[in-house]
Amino acid sequence: MSEIRPTYTGLITLLTGLVTLVTITISTLIITRTLSQEDYGTWGLIFSLFVYAFMASSFINFWTVRDIARGKEIGKTSLFSNSLFSMGGIVIFLVISLIVVTQSSLNINFFIAAAILVPITIIYRTIAGINLGWKPQLVSYGNLIAGIIMVPLVIVFVYFLDLSIYGIIISISLSYTANIIFLICLSHQKLRGKISFEVLRRWIKFSWIPLYPKIANLVYYSDIMIFSLITNSVLGIAYYAAATALTGFIGYAAGFSSPMYAKILSGDKEQVANRNLTYMIYFIVPMFCLTIVLAKLGLLTLNPIYQIAVPVVIFCSIRVLSFNLTNVLESFLMGKDKVDDNIESTHLHYVKSKLFFLPTLRLIQYAVYIIILVYVLSIMHNSVSDIDLVIYWSLIAAVSQVPLSIYLLILTKKEFKINFETKSMIKYIISSGISFSILYLLLENFVNYTTTSVYDLIPQVIIFAAIGVGLYVIITYLIDKHAKELIKSSLAEIKIIGRKRG
Repeated sequence: MSEIRPTYTGLITLLTGLVTLVTITISTLIITRTLSQEDYGTWGLIFSLFVYAFMASSFINFWTVRDIARGKEIGKTSLFSNSLFSMGGIVIFLVISLIVVTQSSLNINFFIAAAILVPITIIYRTIAGINLGWKPQLVSYGNLIAGIIMVPLVIVFVYFLDLSIYGIIISISLSYTANIIFLICLSHQKLRGKISFEVLRRWIKFSWIPLYPKIANLVYYSDIMIFSLITNSVLGIAYYAAATALTGFIGYAAGFSSPMYAKILSGDKEQVANRNLTYMIYFIVPMFCLTIVLAKLGLLTLNPIYQIAVPVVIFCSIRVLSFNLTNVLESFLMGKDKVDDNIESTHLHYVKSKLFFLPTLRLIQYAVYIIILVYVLSIMHNSVSDIDLVIYWSLIAAVSQVPLSIYLLILTKKEFKINFETKSMIKYIISSGISFSILYLLLENFVNYTTTSVYDLIPQVIIFAAIGVGLYVIITYLIDKHAKELIKSSLAEIKIIGRKRG
């Protein structure tokens, strides 16, 4: 039986994640208010290229989480391996960057400087993977520390020193380094074992299992690069980046279910999957509604030039909601598969497993999405504005994400033999509708959208967000027993943590 407590760890992940997201939002606000639209779009493009660099080491992280969760001492092997593979990641990033820059008028120096983030991020992901398979909440604490440190760094390097993209790179590098040091200090006992080349050979032998899904990710995240290459502009990417900055709350709400992967890997399945999914819906639905209702005010706060991207926020919210639901359901199904726990499993066994089947579905979905996107951008980029192109882009992304989410819901119900707590989920949706409809009416009557001062806008965002979430919590507490249990258990856990700290 695993020592991981999904509800407790999920709450820690959610609460620290939301606080972390607040710090990230503050950093993003400083960046969007300081950088020009072109520089912000360039940073969005640079950030999208990291996915190619991380391919070199992604399979190590995959096996790290699974093996650590099953009690295997492979931490030092994982860290050693990824330290080497990070060098290949730098080469991949620079090559891709050179291809992109030669097709545009962007400054190559930005891309070269950003290469330093490749090894730092890979090492962070390795240490995070070790903790995800052991004590997932430590990753949340580390992210919280990094987020807090990030704010003053951005203020200094981006705002005061006006280093633009260089300032962002320096700030991320230093905050990630602090996160790495923190996680290593708390997980040093998982790094005591010897470097096992036998384990590394097994990982490499079956590297195609985790690398195959990454092909789908490469296709999925290539949309930003494709947009830049077809339109020969990064202005649209700036609108898209601003919109996705607001949808982060939806993704962090899904973090409640992140401990479930390790929990299921360790052998616990049906008894926890159903309730965990219900609780995830409890958090993710109001965050979805909150993001849409506050879209106009949020974009205005980031920078008035992005205020016209409200439709993009709406479609991106649908995309992020479906994407995170798909991720959670996929982690349930892949965690249940034990093919890699048997040392006698052959390549054929792996091909027949969920570890291969589910990524294949993803690859098909993303390939269709990219094909449609390329076609639409190719025929329309000369006839419509940048913002209209981004709206079409986000719409295609949202619609293409939904079918797989529905299918995985059906498959999860079948595999885990569970009955979804539909009544509670419907109550959460209705409660969200009521709460955030009231919030929308308040916004329309009391917010002055001609105000551009960030000092006037930030308090309004905080106050109205608190009103919407507060209404939702009160309504669900009164009408749903599972919500009442969750709120009471959350308060009890907070009291326990408080007593431990005291």
